[in-house]
Amino acid sequence: MEKLPKEKYGLWITELILYADLSPIEKLILADIVTICSNDSSYFKLNQNLADMLRVSVKTITRVIKSLELKELIIIKFSRPYDNVKTKRTIYPYYINIRKLKVNNNSKII
Repeated sequence: MEKLPKEKYGLWITELILYADLSPIEKLILADIVTICSNDSSYFKLNQNLADMLRVSVKTITRVIKSLELKELIIIKFSRPYDNVKTKRTIYPYYINIRKLKVNNNSKII
């Protein structure tokens, strides 16, 4: 039997996010943001990269990120580093509100 190649990355989904009252794609993207930002980093993935990774449209990613922002689970900042014409988007998890997520008890599998 052929083995899968070892990957050097992964995604950890905490129980707070896994059982939260969020859509599956919101959970995946929020978990990705929290995982990447866990070492005092910022999240900078492009919507196109997320869409390719999750095999959905860019429009879907845009809606999900906006939804997470409206639910105050992420903070989005825009900047123009070095007076560049391109705008840089940086996303940060809003940990205070993530810790307040309500767990949907109906979704737990025992």
